[in-house]
Amino acid sequence: FLTKTGVYILAFDMREFMSSQTKAVKYLSFWLNSIKLHAPAAPVVVVGTFLSDIDNVKDIRFINVELDEVIKTITAQVVTNEGEDLIIFPIDNKTGEGVD
Repeated sequence: FLTKTGVYILAFDMREFMSSQTKAVKYLSFWLNSIKLHAPAAPVVVVGTFLSDIDNVKDIRFINVELDEVIKTITAQVVTNEGEDLIIFPIDNKTGEGVD
């Protein structure tokens, strides 16, 4: 369930985003809209997983730009990754890369 006082982590597989962007955007939009509906002021951290499987920084920037467009239309309270100038936090579950 979603509460007004929660802090939300929305995790997604960046490999799936690169292979099926439309499906991934639909999935992320659903959850961002749900959080906005039930907890409009709650912070949302968007985490992209499987960083080690992403070929280059251009792909991460591409994902970031595409999600920025989605987030602008939803206007959820997304926490930005200021250290990397991204709206997502790319991490790798196996190696711990991106987790500081």
